[in-house]
Amino acid sequence: RLSAHALARWPAYLPPIEVQARLSGDTNSAQVDVASISAPWLKAELTRPVHISFRPPFLSQPTALDLTADLDQQPWLAARGRLAGQAVLRPSGGRFPQVDFTLAGSDVVVSNVAAKTLRLEGELHWPRIRLLRGQAEMNDGSTVSLAGTFDVDQQTIQRGQLEFSGGFGR
Repeated sequence: RLSAHALARWPAYLPPIEVQARLSGDTNSAQVDVASISAPWLKAELTRPVHISFRPPFLSQPTALDLTADLDQQPWLAARGRLAGQAVLRPSGGRFPQVDFTLAGSDVVVSNVAAKTLRLEGELHWPRIRLLRGQAEMNDGSTVSLAGTFDVDQQTIQRGQLEFSGGFGR
């Protein structure tokens, strides 16, 4: 059984993170029966036991995490609302597993833009986050769709698409 509590030294504004896991194994691999990560703004829980290796590709089969996010509690941007969804981790030939994700929420506000509903579908191939489909129905009835790829290392957006429909902002 593993239980850990972490506080950031720098930057100090990062919230604490709690990690709990029940696992067994040896120096090469482990069976993870239960795992959860929680911070004031995020909760992630393993949906079923998984076998992991301590060297790439880490996973021999896909595994999923149930996710919930409280945007009011995250420190990076002015936002409020809640999102829920799932992240599916898949074996990959890269250094890290591929992650396919879906998140959905209602009454989400980022800066001063309010969405009645929000749905995000994408994939993470480190260091690229590809948003396959982002859709929002705004409080005024207009809709926004977006897609694109964000390279975390390069801090660039590639193949970005943004579409509006309706009387946005009225």
